[in-house]
Amino acid sequence: MVYFDDSDKYFPNGFMVGEWIEGVPGKKAIKQKLTTEREVIEKTAEILKKVHSIKFKKFGTPPFNQGNKGRDDFSNWILNFDGENRLKRLTEKNLVPRRLINDAQRKLQAFLNRISFDIASVMVHGDAAPRNIIWTKDGPVLIDWDDVKATSWSYDLAWLTYWYDWYADKILSWFLKGYGARNVNLNEFRLLEKIFHLMLALKLLPYYAFDIQDKKRLNSGIKKLKMSIKKLG
Repeated sequence: MVYFDDSDKYFPNGFMVGEWIEGVPGKKAIKQKLTTEREVIEKTAEILKKVHSIKFKKFGTPPFNQGNKGRDDFSNWILNFDGENRLKRLTEKNLVPRRLINDAQRKLQAFLNRISFDIASVMVHGDAAPRNIIWTKDGPVLIDWDDVKATSWSYDLAWLTYWYDWYADKILSWFLKGYGARNVNLNEFRLLEKIFHLMLALKLLPYYAFDIQDKKRLNSGIKKLKMSIKKLG
């Protein structure tokens, strides 16, 4: 732990721990052609498959205890991710159009209504992108575990396709090669991917507005949410 300790509100488990791990940061390793983006995604998926073998009985952010009981139902967790009503604060302060938030929430509910299959809650990393790996001679080491969740395994893949949307099909193909395509129902994943993309787009808005107070990123996030709603039809 270099810059943060457990007194920090947003990164209580430390940050920049990668500086103490032998190897090259993932994005730098790709740029230096020590590896390729495809190899990083495939190898990371192999690790995530093992991470996803850790099962939970609840949905939410572990650890689950008396003060944080989690949610028994996936849809209930999705619909209540904004427990502090931060989205409402955005609209009250006229930082984000209320109609946009309402449209996204209605679409989120519509997708949740289409779920007709069981969803297992497992441990997910929550931000397993090249920026959060250290490339070593033995492959990737995953760092920055502050976004760990108990939810569907597909959260980790949906996070990647959200950020790399301009070539999401390639990301999907590379990930499934490392993860094992036979273990994945693509129809189920595509539905959950839509749900997670909307959830992520909504969740990031108050982070940009209140936590890091970055107006440029907030405007970019609003644009991303609009595009997501339009893309999802």
